[in-house]
Amino acid sequence: MKCKPLNITMPFIEKHRVLLLHLALGVLFRYCVMLMGHNFDFESYVIVGDIVSQFGNVYARTSRYNYGPLFSCVMGLFYAVAKNLPHPIFFYRVFIVGLLTCADVGIALFIRKKCGRAAAVLFFLNPVSIIITGYHNQFDNIAVFIALAAIRFYNTENRFTKKDILFIALMSLSLITKHIVVFFFFWLLLKKELPLKKRCAFVVVPSFLFLLSFLPFFHGAGQDGIINNVFLYRSFNNMPLLQPLIWLVHQGGWLVNRSGGRFYFPLFIILVCAAGYIFRKKDAETSLLLYLVCLTAFSSAVANQYLAIPLVSLFVLTKYSRLAYVFFMSIYLAVEANGLHIQRLHALPFIGVYCDWAYSLACFILFLVILKYAAAETPGIRPEITGH
Repeated sequence: MKCKPLNITMPFIEKHRVLLLHLALGVLFRYCVMLMGHNFDFESYVIVGDIVSQFGNVYARTSRYNYGPLFSCVMGLFYAVAKNLPHPIFFYRVFIVGLLTCADVGIALFIRKKCGRAAAVLFFLNPVSIIITGYHNQFDNIAVFIALAAIRFYNTENRFTKKDILFIALMSLSLITKHIVVFFFFWLLLKKELPLKKRCAFVVVPSFLFLLSFLPFFHGAGQDGIINNVFLYRSFNNMPLLQPLIWLVHQGGWLVNRSGGRFYFPLFIILVCAAGYIFRKKDAETSLLLYLVCLTAFSSAVANQYLAIPLVSLFVLTKYSRLAYVFFMSIYLAVEANGLHIQRLHALPFIGVYCDWAYSLACFILFLVILKYAAAETPGIRPEITGH
């Protein structure tokens, strides 16, 4: 008697056809946006990929890479493969966008688990993620996704287990990819439900591994590159949350011009650490999501790609704030010169003024979310989704 081969492909496609359609659309949109051009970031990626593919020290040979070494190795691998293909730069970018899209899919799956299919689909198809992934090609979403994966293994038991090893390993990987979670370790120190030995391990080990990852490059000119272009690097010193207040009080930025905005970065650290104290009783998952909101809202330096960092938090923690954020930031990224720069949209009234204040609007929306959760007494996610 012959056994009939199991046909599991068609039933799976039939069952999940709507979800697969949304997935295909999200991927297609990202690659369509990729074809609309590129900016300074991708030009830097080409330089980095070329250097690393030749086993050069990226920190010694360019100032245009300001992160941990992990993603530079990925770019070097992609560049080495693309060099052997027709149109190598095109395929190099295809590989990068493909990897970033996978991270977006991972974040969407996290949102689906927390909030259902509709929220996950809305996230994957939102224009902010599409533009940052497809056009800007920034990899903040990879670091965020790895941190979300790590928080699943957060464990408050007194003894160390495999979960703790996985948590430390993934948090270290997120930090080495891009140091988005660097201040979250201070938040972990404030978690009283964690045994002291775990608090120390969760902070010390990832920080040590992050520093250790630079060791192979810490020689010659690479030493100066790492110190100046990674640890001392400061992006746009704009602190958008405070800009409207500074403009009103000092008539267009007198205080900034006088001080050079030197107080922005220390103030950013103080605010993020203070938020960690305020939210110390929240569960670990909620804390991480709120941390991403605080990191962006209080940041002393906001650029286009940072707008993608708090998206997962907005989709899990809020109902209406996410819609306002996505709507306004999508317009900004479509119009702004370093974004898609769609000329026809420049004809809209007040669009120039809007672009000047878009970061401040984004940070204000995020600040309202922070205030909402600071006023809430419940420690978890679900009781606090009240439609702000």
